[in-house]
Amino acid sequence: MGKTSIKELSRITGFSATTVSMVLNGSANQYKIAKKTQETILEVAQKHNYIPNLHARNLRNKVSNIIALMIPTLTNRFFAEMAETFEQLARMNDKFPLITVTHHDEEEELKTVDYFISQNTDCIFTANPMAQEVVSQRCTEAGVKQVILDAVGGNKNMVTTDNFNAARILTYNVIVAMEECCAPKEVYYIGGTERHKVTKLRFQGFLKAIEERGRTFSEDMFVPCEFNPEAAYKATKSLFATRENIGGLFLNSLQTMEGVIRFFTEDLDELPHMHLGVFDYHPFIQILDLNIISVMQDADQMMQMAYELYVNAATNGGQGKAYYSPHKIIYSQKARRT
Repeated sequence: MGKTSIKELSRITGFSATTVSMVLNGSANQYKIAKKTQETILEVAQKHNYIPNLHARNLRNKVSNIIALMIPTLTNRFFAEMAETFEQLARMNDKFPLITVTHHDEEEELKTVDYFISQNTDCIFTANPMAQEVVSQRCTEAGVKQVILDAVGGNKNMVTTDNFNAARILTYNVIVAMEECCAPKEVYYIGGTERHKVTKLRFQGFLKAIEERGRTFSEDMFVPCEFNPEAAYKATKSLFATRENIGGLFLNSLQTMEGVIRFFTEDLDELPHMHLGVFDYHPFIQILDLNIISVMQDADQMMQMAYELYVNAATNGGQGKAYYSPHKIIYSQKARRT
């Protein structure tokens, strides 16, 4: 069945296309269209699954109620919560939300931002982008507002966690826990890529904690991999096949944790003795009888702050504003006891 048009609804109801259009765009009362007429048109429109062309309406009105979120994944709880809050805020404020998942793929990010711009989007929210400089440049050239989440962003509105210090504190706690109960062993960093800015910040925090504990870093302690459980599983398997001095792991995301836990299901005897630091949080972590410490970011608050930046963008005088969102260090059941 094809899309029902205003012309088709006019034919079915017997009212003019102009009357039908006024009812469907919410201006019926302004033009004193009878309540009975409105009810009839709305009932028929619902019955025939009429979907308004919001983009065309925005072009006619020379205003856009479209806001967009570019997000790397929805399989990570942190980003899923962020997307859900974004969608709720949009609906509450009579905006039309567009959400696209890019899987940490730079080419997909550029295609996505170009698509958003083509849709006359009022503001583009970009969460943890890989191609951040180019994405921001395209937004600027198109005159489209941009708010950056979970990243760093120059002269742009930005809301993020303090990735450096959160990673430093997380690593420090993991090392202390290792030193209290294990023979001298090393902590390794798994996940993310060298070209990813957030990974770089977290890795710098990791290095700082190693320095603070009087330890020495070697290059093999950084194990990069793409942002998916399969890549993390393979990287972890390779690491354990070549190293025997592993006492702790810094896991760059929940996706990395999924891959690492999959590896340990093949060697369950090893897992209870391992100390894990996870940069992000899932409620199940707290009840596990494992040595896990995690950074809990507040995705809901981060999105709320980002939306406020968007609403107040006109008063920023063209200057970007940067805010850090609070985070917490959370311990698993076993980690709390040690």
